[in-house]
Amino acid sequence: MEFGIKAGAWNQVFAVPCNVVDEHLKLAPDSALRALLFLLRRSGTMFSCAALAKELGLTEEECADALLYWKDAGILEKAPDKGTVSPSDRQAEPVPEEPAVQQVEKPAQKEFPLSDRVTLLSATAPHPDRREVARRLEESKSLSFLIPEAEKLLDRPLSASQVSTLVYLHDYVGLSCAVILMAVEYCRSVGKPTVRAAEKLLLSWADTGVTSVDKAERYISEHMALHEAQGRISRLFGIAGRALTPKEKDYIRIWVMDYAFSDELIKLAYDRAIDSKGTLRFSYINGILADWFRKGVRAPSDLERLDKKPATAGKADAVHYRTESSIDMNKVRELELMDIPEYGKGAAK
Repeated sequence: MEFGIKAGAWNQVFAVPCNVVDEHLKLAPDSALRALLFLLRRSGTMFSCAALAKELGLTEEECADALLYWKDAGILEKAPDKGTVSPSDRQAEPVPEEPAVQQVEKPAQKEFPLSDRVTLLSATAPHPDRREVARRLEESKSLSFLIPEAEKLLDRPLSASQVSTLVYLHDYVGLSCAVILMAVEYCRSVGKPTVRAAEKLLLSWADTGVTSVDKAERYISEHMALHEAQGRISRLFGIAGRALTPKEKDYIRIWVMDYAFSDELIKLAYDRAIDSKGTLRFSYINGILADWFRKGVRAPSDLERLDKKPATAGKADAVHYRTESSIDMNKVRELELMDIPEYGKGAAK
């Protein structure tokens, strides 16, 4: 059997920049590639993040990350706001004389707690400019070490805006070099190898008090365990070709983290749900597992007792789900020692 190019497919074509294939084909997330191909096909048409998300079947958050990836790569640029007038088109306008204003003593500024300050900072994004970044990299040993280490973890050089983001997280949010690298490594391990993903994670850590190596290690350990459990249970349930929904992920978190159920017990609940309903329904499986938990089932062997006679509802035992961290703690603790607060709100030299 022979194959050839169907001529009709070449009647309409669009160009793709060579460096997209040469440099980003392996590195760019799937959502970023989908977004770029869609925009290239419709070159000249402007799309909002919400409209693009609707067209691609993605969340607005995923679209925002995708667009930021290509903006940092120098492929996309933000369209000017409607109604914006260039300096050359502006005409001189008379400046109205302002009426005299009586001087009133301003009330003292309210001092926000750290979590509120971080939220406000992230909303206005006061990232340092290039000159400030260059100065900080020259005078801070920890920052000059942080940038190349982050590039190694992400397996690509960082853009100027990405370097500025890391300096901002270190100097203005007050996170140590070690904690920042731990977040970058974690994002890479779960398939989000971008500075943008690490920034969002680190700001949420700062808001919730995860600012030390020990707390970051605990967070990563628990969430890596949950991420692995989501993959295992997806395979147990025969889910392929799609990602889990947020609600499905929340169910798995309850089964694994709160109930501490084994994969074998979860699979038994799945089998019973399929026998009863004939289709995969997470809510029905959750109902089975919640009933087992209330009745004291902790292992498959407990089901024999439960099936023979009704069991009284027992109090849930305290459960913990932990896994070993893959991070070299000796290395990150050495990095933490490099951070001495001498600059801004949380800088280290």
